[in-house]
Amino acid sequence: MTLLALLLVTLLAGLGLAGYGFGRLGATGVRRADRETRLRCGAALSAAAAAALYAWGLLGVGLAVLTTDDSGTGAFPSRPCRVAGDPGAAADVAGHRVSYLPPRYLCVRRDGSEYAADTGGRSAGPAALALLAIAGVSAGLALAEPRHNARGRTVKPM
Repeated sequence: MTLLALLLVTLLAGLGLAGYGFGRLGATGVRRADRETRLRCGAALSAAAAAALYAWGLLGVGLAVLTTDDSGTGAFPSRPCRVAGDPGAAADVAGHRVSYLPPRYLCVRRDGSEYAADTGGRSAGPAALALLAIAGVSAGLALAEPRHNARGRTVKPM
């Protein structure tokens, strides 16, 4: 249930950020937009792309959990923990758990060690982190940009 709630919140946040970024650029026009507007919209769109990538990773983990829950008679070891071409690789798997940061389906062995199952979207976490860093830098540059009042005088940011 936590996975589904997190997926919905991530998708809604991504759609909101994308709507802000595209809406603000569409209202002013890309060519007429000042540097601060471009940086703010770039930050919002980068954060929206990060949310989309994170949601992609969560979707892969969610599908792996669904596959595990619906495995039926072939439930052990769970299908996501099985390694293609090596049927004995998952013989010592005792269970599984979900990691949310980064989104991964982890197979837990009897000795306590874990390995990440190949659930798709494996690079979603690092790529989302890189996009969030870009969004942070863009937002920081936008906040450092001096503001102008209606008469064209520069107003120092607080």
